[in-house]
Amino acid sequence: RMRYLALPIELESNALKMNNSEFTVDGSNVRSDNPYYHYFGATDGSARPDGIIVEPLITDAVEYFAFADPNQIDTIEVGFLQGRQAPEFFLADNPLVGSMFTNDRIVYKVRFEFGATVLDYRGMYLQKNS
Repeated sequence: RMRYLALPIELESNALKMNNSEFTVDGSNVRSDNPYYHYFGATDGSARPDGIIVEPLITDAVEYFAFADPNQIDTIEVGFLQGRQAPEFFLADNPLVGSMFTNDRIVYKVRFEFGATVLDYRGMYLQKNS
């Protein structure tokens, strides 16, 4: 069963209409129950449901991804180096050494090391129209 829908910005309004409409109307104006009504979560209209994820990095306006409920199937696993699940920030601010001394410049360094892999492809789906 699908639980999450990841899609580009261009498909957001269609996904919200699909999720929030109690009925559907086909080409001949026949009204029927919408099987996707609140399928991705109910909302009061001011927020997007939890199950609809708008991802600006998806650049193809006709493609979307569907993911199963992670409680039903392990689909993706993310591992963190030495268990650090947050980025590490380093600051070179010693006024007697380096660019702080020569250029009055503070240098920041950020390190965030992780890896991800697919555990079971059956828990995800890509719809790509050509």
